[in-house]
Amino acid sequence: MQGEPEHRLKTSQAHLRYPSLNITIYSDTLFPSLKSIRGYTCAQLFTDGYCFVHIYPLKRKGDAHHALLQFMQDVGIRKGLLTDCAPKEMRGEWGQVVKKYHIKAKVMEPASPWQNRAQAEIREVKKLA
Repeated sequence: MQGEPEHRLKTSQAHLRYPSLNITIYSDTLFPSLKSIRGYTCAQLFTDGYCFVHIYPLKRKGDAHHALLQFMQDVGIRKGLLTDCAPKEMRGEWGQVVKKYHIKAKVMEPASPWQNRAQAEIREVKKLA
């Protein structure tokens, strides 16, 4: 056995790169009535449901995982993440990011938008705009 190289497995600890938030974050996609000058058609909103809100503009709704990664770099990884039943927020690249960073994702019940506090923040943002 002497002289044989050792085989080591890499550990997946990507979630330790960013600070951990001990709160639940609510997220949803905001669709304004107009396209921005820079070509943004929607935005991803993150909130704690009280006074904390972060919005990231997107060119298309399929880019929501980029907003999630940017939020993690700007603020940190949250303890829990509550989204609606949108396919882009359950599977695909969004789901891969959630799995890689060990985020406890929860999905609200269909046809019950009052469970997602991001809906109220979207209404407020649209009022202000």
